[in-house]
Amino acid sequence: MKGRSGFSLIEALVALAIAAMCLLALLTLQRQLTRAEHRYEQALAGVALQRDALALLRDLNPTERPLGQLPLGQGRRLSWVAQPLTEARSNTVYEGGQGDYDLRLYRLRVRLLAADGTELNAFDLDRVGWRRRTAAP
Repeated sequence: MKGRSGFSLIEALVALAIAAMCLLALLTLQRQLTRAEHRYEQALAGVALQRDALALLRDLNPTERPLGQLPLGQGRRLSWVAQPLTEARSNTVYEGGQGDYDLRLYRLRVRLLAADGTELNAFDLDRVGWRRRTAAP
């Protein structure tokens, strides 16, 4: 029998099956990478929302406004509820004297809401609230 050059049909089918398995593994990897990128983008957007919320709440005094809402763009809202964590205490001034303010620690539950009311993000934040004591007559 004379030697033939080239591949037999079986060899070609085996090579095709191996190539298909490799491509299937690559497609699975691509799908996982796409999902991971989507989760990363969602997490990044959530962190950006939290950063923006912190900037808006920077000057908030929870003693004066224990709950409230701020309108954001595109119909979104920032809402919070403050719960006191400590009793009110007076501040001290230099040389140990009593100050003019009562201070209290609060925990703020902050929620970022979409226009339809669904929660986009939520986090807790500890914040000091203050109130100026009225002078005695």
